[in-house]
Amino acid sequence: MEENEIITRCLNGDTEAFEMIVTRYQEPLMALCWSLLRNPEEARDATQDAFVQAFLHLDRYDPSRSLKNWLYAIAYHRCLDKIRKEKSFMLYMRKGAAVEFDHGSGDSHFSNPDFSDGINRLLGRLQDRERIALLLKVRDGYTAVEIAQIFDCAESTARVYLFNARRKLRKWMKENKDV
Repeated sequence: MEENEIITRCLNGDTEAFEMIVTRYQEPLMALCWSLLRNPEEARDATQDAFVQAFLHLDRYDPSRSLKNWLYAIAYHRCLDKIRKEKSFMLYMRKGAAVEFDHGSGDSHFSNPDFSDGINRLLGRLQDRERIALLLKVRDGYTAVEIAQIFDCAESTARVYLFNARRKLRKWMKENKDV
């Protein structure tokens, strides 16, 4: 069934049609959220939140845009919201309660089976937008135009994220040949 037909059915109250969207895009959205949040439970929550937001605001979907890109943009923004909340909480705890957090703990949730541990460590050193842009490009075959739509930025900005990510990875791999 075509996406436009599925969306029309959803807008007419057919919740089973929305299940088709969820089935089709759940895995790629989960991968995006995983890449940003580095925690499987938070990634599942963000993915679910993105689908809920998409369902509630499907009437705002622009059919001239790719549905997948629209869903990616929603998921990306849900993840950013979670990251902001976590950073705000940590800042509050540091200032208000003087609690020390151990960021160097071995409890890293960025273990993606598609990448080796060395690559995961390198990807983890990139800024969020650089890492996500690179993963969207390499893993999912997205163009700079599509990445810009997801990030809601200019195409040239998306290209800068990709350029910086590649440059940093090359540099780190040169410096750490054991990775």
